[in-house]
Amino acid sequence: MKILIFLTILLVSNVFGAIHTVTSSNDSGIGTLREKIEISANGDTILFSNNVNTVWLSGEPYLLDEKALTIDGGSNGVTINRFAGIGGFFELFSQDLTFIDTTYFANLSLINGDGDTDSAIFNIGMNMEIENCDILNYINGRILHILGTKYVKAINSNFHNNTGDCYFLAVSSVLIENISFQSNNGSFIIDSDTLDFNKSLITGNISSSSSFILFTKNGLIKNSTITGNSNEALVNNGSGIYFFDSSNVEIQNCTITDNSILSGQLGGGIYNEGGNVTIRNSIIANNTAGGSPSNLSGDFVSGGFNIIADTSGSTITGQTFVDFYNVDSTSLGLLPLADNGGFTETIGLSPNSIAFNNGSQLNSPLTDQRGFLRDSLPDIGAFEFNAVSRIEENEFVSPELFQLSQNFPNPFNPQTLINYELGNWNYESKLVIFNILGEKVKEFTLSETQGTVVWNGTNFGNKQVSSGVYFYRIETGNKFSQTKKMVFIK
Repeated sequence: MKILIFLTILLVSNVFGAIHTVTSSNDSGIGTLREKIEISANGDTILFSNNVNTVWLSGEPYLLDEKALTIDGGSNGVTINRFAGIGGFFELFSQDLTFIDTTYFANLSLINGDGDTDSAIFNIGMNMEIENCDILNYINGRILHILGTKYVKAINSNFHNNTGDCYFLAVSSVLIENISFQSNNGSFIIDSDTLDFNKSLITGNISSSSSFILFTKNGLIKNSTITGNSNEALVNNGSGIYFFDSSNVEIQNCTITDNSILSGQLGGGIYNEGGNVTIRNSIIANNTAGGSPSNLSGDFVSGGFNIIADTSGSTITGQTFVDFYNVDSTSLGLLPLADNGGFTETIGLSPNSIAFNNGSQLNSPLTDQRGFLRDSLPDIGAFEFNAVSRIEENEFVSPELFQLSQNFPNPFNPQTLINYELGNWNYESKLVIFNILGEKVKEFTLSETQGTVVWNGTNFGNKQVSSGVYFYRIETGNKFSQTKKMVFIK
């Protein structure tokens, strides 16, 4: 799912910087990445020639000392493979408190290597941005180790199959968006003044503490999924998220499920050690401690419209009257983690999920975790079942052009009418009917931009379906979709 985008950066600090091109895949010598870093000055940009797809790193980590560079692998991306030697990939240092320039890493894959306690990227004091980068299969060292910087941004990147933490310590501002932190033996740890954590996935990680640990003073965790993580320590609480008492955080439209902790510990889903944590429009379910339900531990404030399957071990105040508690798995209707579009995998909803259309219209984000527009009746959690799909670049489609009417009559027997309007849309469109299990029952191709579909309650084999609830969904070339509910009676 990695999206490679050629990154052109024009900032005051490096408009007049030189451009250096890497022409050799070797570790050192003329034309190598190491040589280009050594001869670069603050504000310079390093690119790669078309014949350099992989750089083979065997020596010391690349050193950026008191100089901020742009290192961009371009539209095809470049892999830096630490195939030999001990240590990380990059070390950044700045002890000058007036140094405000930013180092950019873009379109790079850092793979393999044994850190021997060194970090893949080690940064003291330098602002840093990472975009469209992967760090994969790095062992015995932290993935990111960032200390005392003013600003860190990481977007559209994957950190998979590593042994070590992502560790942000004493950072003023952290922005995380479209990050997949997956199948690591370690945690994502953030100590910051402010945090914006959005459209990201933390899954399948095993550690001796929680998979996501926050000391942040003010933070927003939004449109994100935290699932399938395991805390295997005997002494540390929390598996999904651990909040320390300095935390002032809101969790908004998140899905936090199936995280586990050993018996005797607390907070399989979220453990709050005295922080001020508000939960809004979120699903917290199926988290366990020693096999028993353990979704929340500590004190929380409800912003309303949450689904919390089991609340034992927690105290919840606030807008609890619009929450859903003690919800069973069937009513939850959560699907397995899968590629449903967008940068990261998400947990979809079955059409009979209690999360469907039960979110807050006032406080839900405009889009879901995938970046798809939410329906006017939004769902609870990170995934919007009835989403308007992402619009292609340079193509604007207004949802107001489309209309899917409520069927009439409803309930119905023997037939019902479904009116639709597609504006001037000229892509392939269809109307799909499926049952409460999400199985397709009937499909109609829409050849006109405006019309009526007549359904007589039969399936693909022209046999009459059973009485019950059915859903009909209009889909237009993966650009717009909308779903409504109807009832067939015999």
